[in-house]
Amino acid sequence: MSRSRFSVFVAAFLVLAVGIMTTIVIQRHNLIPPNRVENEPERYEMLIAGLANRNDAPPLVEVSTGQLPMFPENFDWSEQERVMKVWGRIMQTDDSLLFESFINHLHDASYALTANCLAHRNASNLSVGDLCRKAVWARFNFAIVHLTKEGGDRSDRIRLDLGMTDIGSWRSTRSGKCLWELQLEACQLASEAIEADQHISREARDRIQSNLRERITALNKSRSPLFFPVDWDACILFDPSKAERARKEIALGRDERPE
Repeated sequence: MSRSRFSVFVAAFLVLAVGIMTTIVIQRHNLIPPNRVENEPERYEMLIAGLANRNDAPPLVEVSTGQLPMFPENFDWSEQERVMKVWGRIMQTDDSLLFESFINHLHDASYALTANCLAHRNASNLSVGDLCRKAVWARFNFAIVHLTKEGGDRSDRIRLDLGMTDIGSWRSTRSGKCLWELQLEACQLASEAIEADQHISREARDRIQSNLRERITALNKSRSPLFFPVDWDACILFDPSKAERARKEIALGRDERPE
């Protein structure tokens, strides 16, 4: 073997050896990127379990302005921060397998967060199931929720009834379909519902149908699901200062009650 060929052989061997050693180190130290970890469903189950807050849910008290939470003085606010970090990690994952984990936890009653929803001026204790439900609907609201006026606001929204209210059952009867196929069916159902709705203008109907056709084309072309951020419906999380104001408002309301 000539010296040049021998040098090439040695170089190739070293590259291969380095590659093998790098793979071993990565696997041994768990440095594989999150979207490449094996047994993804198990990892997602652990993440969703991490949404459970170790605090007890604060009781909700009726006041003149609605419901307010009575947080105890020893409420561990670092737990809320931890839950939100877990939620952030979940929301950065666009793997369709995560959708199935959401479906599996729709009825998980474990306490997660407390938020003040401006739409109905009431505080709510959100469970792990509530968060999973929000995440599931975020996969379908692009087909279900539409504006009757171009550039309109929340008051111009319509929510189509596509027979998906019990989303868990709806999904279970379509076990042979993957997420993008479910989204495709939702778009097709929405197109039929919009065409039959006589309460919206022709302009709105044409615009919505055009948007749906674009989504249908994109789904058929990519054969991959579409992902959108979760709509929190103007819900604001409580923090120590908001919790203190809520306690004072609750106390004030009690003081003003007639004996």
